[in-house]
Amino acid sequence: MEELLYEKPKIKHLQTKFHIARYELIINCESEELQFYLYLKLYAINKHSAFPDRETIYKDLGWNSDKVRYWTQQMVEKGRLKYVPGSGRKASIYDISWYDKLNERGSSGKNQTLKKHHCYSGENTTGTINNITNKSISKDIDTQPPFNFEHELTKLEDSKRRDLNIIAYLIREKKLKIINKDQLRVVIKRHLRAANQLKSFSDKQVTNVADRAERELPGVWTLETLVKLLTK
Repeated sequence: MEELLYEKPKIKHLQTKFHIARYELIINCESEELQFYLYLKLYAINKHSAFPDRETIYKDLGWNSDKVRYWTQQMVEKGRLKYVPGSGRKASIYDISWYDKLNERGSSGKNQTLKKHHCYSGENTTGTINNITNKSISKDIDTQPPFNFEHELTKLEDSKRRDLNIIAYLIREKKLKIINKDQLRVVIKRHLRAANQLKSFSDKQVTNVADRAERELPGVWTLETLVKLLTK
């Protein structure tokens, strides 16, 4: 494993960086897991960024050390993350290949061979990282299976993620018309934050407040409405 030079890092902000999370990745990851991966990915694809130390991770994500440790352990135990803690002048390594492969798999109908993408985390360290660039992937529309709304909605309802279950409930309850995966992704992204806030409420609480919202705001209520009504 490469030993990184001990220098003062030159931090570059990530506000202008972005990475696309595709549908398959979203429905297979828990909210915090997805957030942690995407955060690490911003560093992995940016050769000009300094490697984030632990304090930077805490500050950027608003997580404490226990939460970072918990999600690192969860992702490792699932076999999705390979983590090698740093020591001395060596930086920690987060191998996020599993997530990259799942995300890329959703972008094309053809099998793709991917190189491992590493994100390095060390305190007061910099080093050499392979220049990883986004490759444009041509999409052959003819190879894409037709969109099956009921099948995709059932996948959300059967997901182990409660926030996606809640979004599926919203879609059924409001009879949203969704005709392709891109539209479904938009709906999920639009309601993900509120659905995450509703996770701690029981099914009965959610359905009861949804009935109330429909009486008071017929046809125009959202999951944000339910959060407000439940927390008044």
